[in-house]
Amino acid sequence: MSEITKLKDKLTKLSIPKLDESNYLLWSSHMRAYLQSKDLWKYVSGNAPTIAKKKKLEAANILISHLGKVTFDVIITIANEDKPQVIWAAIVKRFASKSINNKAKIWLKFMQYKYNGDLPKYLKDCHKMIKEILVVQLGMQDDVISMSILAKLSKDYWKVVDNIIMNESIIFFPSP
Repeated sequence: MSEITKLKDKLTKLSIPKLDESNYLLWSSHMRAYLQSKDLWKYVSGNAPTIAKKKKLEAANILISHLGKVTFDVIITIANEDKPQVIWAAIVKRFASKSINNKAKIWLKFMQYKYNGDLPKYLKDCHKMIKEILVVQLGMQDDVISMSILAKLSKDYWKVVDNIIMNESIIFFPSP
């Protein structure tokens, strides 16, 4: 491998954040792309035709090296530390499962989120939380989520909120 290729690989690896309670979607998309670029995704997804122990260990080590401390403590055990497929499944179960516990965690996070005066950041964070809601298939109606987002805005935006609510091409309420 040339020095430039090694440097690019190192930079790519460094761009993957440590997985924590707030960045699963970003982390998983970066991690999957990185593993695919290294031809290791098949060892994580369980689609490897043969078991190449060295490649399997490499995939497991990459996953483990990108876990935050709390996530590491929850996910990694002696029984799974060399099994990338089991590690990935445990990560997905913790952050993207459709369990009632995970749905509750995502919904409570969304409901407790407050508008802090920075509209671009608020909208970006809401967008991220909506993606999390979709991942766990929470089943909330779009209008409930939209109204919840608008309801958290400060008095400064009430006229804008009122105009949005009154505009049927933006907001519509399905008939019962």
